[in-house]
Amino acid sequence: MGSRLRLMIITLGWILVAATFTYPLWRNKPDIGEIEAEFTELSAEQLREFFRLPAPIQAGFSVMHQQNPIMATDLLLARLNPPEPINDPMPPVGNAVVVRTGRLTPLQLAQDDTRELPPFSNLFGASGNITIYRYPDNRMILRIENLQAVHGPDLALRLVENTSPLTPEDIGNNYIELSPVPMPSNVGNLNFQIPASVNLNDYGSVVIYERLYELIYAVAPLQRAG
Repeated sequence: MGSRLRLMIITLGWILVAATFTYPLWRNKPDIGEIEAEFTELSAEQLREFFRLPAPIQAGFSVMHQQNPIMATDLLLARLNPPEPINDPMPPVGNAVVVRTGRLTPLQLAQDDTRELPPFSNLFGASGNITIYRYPDNRMILRIENLQAVHGPDLALRLVENTSPLTPEDIGNNYIELSPVPMPSNVGNLNFQIPASVNLNDYGSVVIYERLYELIYAVAPLQRAG
């Protein structure tokens, strides 16, 4: 086999792999009849909301439904039926110090990261600013401001050792789930309690995690304040 033919075969293989993982991004927008047949649980109003979503999101949920109808339906219904926004008051921080900060973003890869994003990761995401305050008695409060997250069936906020997790395996078992659980809202300003016994040096990021289907919705690498 000539070197040119081998190169063509290798190139074709990479194209097929890329096409498989990006299919939800370039697949044609599903039509109304197709979605009505797939997502029979959606009301007429929910169908209208679905078709207001960006075309890649619609296509992604349609592909997911072909692979796992129950998961696709649960995730879509949660997305279309979020709770009311919550704006927790700013806690008194006059005697507290800022020890960590971070910014929530959807899953993304650094330029030199050779890993692959999980399938359907484009369907989820969040933004928001994180600040962790420590009080003299070592109590800590994590505050998220301007949170805007895709809602899920069972979202929780976790302190995770890994600074850039992509999968449940990256999160592992040594995480701290912050109260309240589940997250009371996906929009607004929220306060979470961190136990005084927690050593923040052991944790590299804050993760919004969908517990029912083990999906990472967003990650905020933690930075030392100051």
